[in-house]
Amino acid sequence: MIVAVMFTSCYSVKHFSSEILYPAENVFDKEITDVTLINRSYLPIEKRKQAGIFYKEGTYFRETEYNDSIVSDNALYSLAYRLNESLRFNIVRNDTITKLNNDKDVFLQPLLYDEVKDICDNHGAQAAVSLETFYSFDSLFVVYEGGYRLIRMTRLLSVYKFYFPHDGRLSTIDSKYYDDTLYWSVSGGLFDDLYDDMISRKDALYEVSYNSGIKFAERISPHWQSVNRLYYENSDEKMKLAAQYAELKEWKEAAKIWKEVTVSDKKISSALAKYNMAVASEMIGELD
Repeated sequence: MIVAVMFTSCYSVKHFSSEILYPAENVFDKEITDVTLINRSYLPIEKRKQAGIFYKEGTYFRETEYNDSIVSDNALYSLAYRLNESLRFNIVRNDTITKLNNDKDVFLQPLLYDEVKDICDNHGAQAAVSLETFYSFDSLFVVYEGGYRLIRMTRLLSVYKFYFPHDGRLSTIDSKYYDDTLYWSVSGGLFDDLYDDMISRKDALYEVSYNSGIKFAERISPHWQSVNRLYYENSDEKMKLAAQYAELKEWKEAAKIWKEVTVSDKKISSALAKYNMAVASEMIGELD
């Protein structure tokens, strides 16, 4: 914990950083613990040959565009990492992603019960997170502002669904569409050097796909996040003692003292203690 102190005439402010477990946006049945992954955005091999990297007879070949079908796995790997980190879900065989070809005739149509049930049973899972579709758009453009500046814009469209096959029926218990755009910029005096310094399209796609997977994981599962917070201390002896406990991260002990001060006749001490109580509650995990 890093603490910085700023003094005023009436009180001091102590800043610190901490990891907070944020709740999921959606809360699911506790019986769902083991989850498997499905990538429905894969193109058939003939289409992959036309748009990116493909593997044939022991050799990798590269076409004019990097293959979204390969990069999309990265979104699911980052999702698996964040879900496992939260301890809410267990991604079974998280190095394995069931790959289903993207058929335009069933584009964005939900999977069928038997399909999801078979995949879950084969992997020992109760539910499945599916990347339904994944499309990227990438562009480079140059602006001149007394010198050249090269800008890469990478846009990603992705759709996730969370399937739960149970009691002979299939529930889509969550679904989310993301439209994300990331920008990179390099500047320099020589035009030709800009392209050498710019992030590659492949790396840009990996970064934007990584962010996509993290976002959906944080939507469906509690997740840790770094936050900056502060609490107050003044000349009141109880406030000083509580601050000592807070500096040691003994938030419950600090809160006991601050709670006493909240009913103090000293309005400033009472107000500061009430604020500190909110911070302590968050640190203890009692967000309500």
